[in-house]
Amino acid sequence: MVTRNKQSMMKRQGWKYLSMAAALEHDIRSGRYNVGDRLPSERVFAREQGVTLMTVRGALQVLADKGLISREQGRGTFVSLPTPSVRPAAKALKPVGLIGLNPGLQAGGNVINWQLRMRRLQGVVDAAFQQGISLQTQVEIDPSEPLPRLIANLEHFAGLVLHDESLPQGALLALHGRGLPMVAINCYLDTGYCARIHVNSRLGAGDAVGHLLNLGHRRIALIVGDAARVSMRERLQGYRDAHAAHEVPVDASLIVLEPRGWPQEAARAARRLMQLADRPTAIFTASDYRALGVLEALRQEGLRVPDDVSVVGFDDICEAEQAEPPLTTVANPLYASGRLALQMVQEQIESGRRETSVQMLPCTLKVRASSGPVPATR
Repeated sequence: MVTRNKQSMMKRQGWKYLSMAAALEHDIRSGRYNVGDRLPSERVFAREQGVTLMTVRGALQVLADKGLISREQGRGTFVSLPTPSVRPAAKALKPVGLIGLNPGLQAGGNVINWQLRMRRLQGVVDAAFQQGISLQTQVEIDPSEPLPRLIANLEHFAGLVLHDESLPQGALLALHGRGLPMVAINCYLDTGYCARIHVNSRLGAGDAVGHLLNLGHRRIALIVGDAARVSMRERLQGYRDAHAAHEVPVDASLIVLEPRGWPQEAARAARRLMQLADRPTAIFTASDYRALGVLEALRQEGLRVPDDVSVVGFDDICEAEQAEPPLTTVANPLYASGRLALQMVQEQIESGRRETSVQMLPCTLKVRASSGPVPATR
């Protein structure tokens, strides 16, 4: 359960890093930082701005998503060629609404999920700005509201981008009946009332585990989240798919359910796995935050990555490339899914057609230094 204080903290954390990202973008576009300049370190930024390292990393991730910066392991973060930020004239009198659940109402809500969520939403915001589309953000709804009031609050929009499973089926049906263009991101409801954008987590996880199997690993552990979440079930299934494709049996003792997603919880899970008589030679985690915890636990246990144990994550957060060693991971197209959602809504508005299709976005395996061949002694 998320308390009011925790919900407030999540909001402050999320909007603070977006404010920092906006200020840094202004500094880049105004010429304070030129193409090729190396930015100050994360710790220097945190000290100068009076913010946490997580806030700094979130801000840098926003800039990386926009192509304004690039990160080089061992060298630092550098300014890339910025794209023009001139906003064209607004295309519609009515705004598009960016709809999400109040964070306190989301299952498993925490700062980590909030950071990932904000990357998707930033994609929507940037696409609206660049296309000159009027967008109303921070439209948080409570699905327990009476249906007529909920509909009245939403039907004045030109279209809706829905984040997560933010609207009940009854509201979706009613708004669909009114012909309102809608696109849902990260929504796994089996509904024919709106278009949806999914990330192919199953295939992405399968690629990650297949990569480890191709390196010779046969004892591959999985640290995964709450099976009630569809994305976690898909990553678990991708793990199983890869084993089946290589005709390697799955050892249930190597699958650890860790629903909270915190690095310290994953670290404890990794220590338990390393105590097994026949311990794993590789660990795949369902998120990079879990993988960072695993890396720290292995380091404390005196185990080398990847010489003793390979580690692979999922999401490609900004810390992944800066980890020691740099983390092999599956890049989750969070930012791209937000941009596509806005584009799909606008296309429906302009064409007058209502779509209920599902767009599946692929993930990309990014091989870095944390994965290597199975140790020769195994």
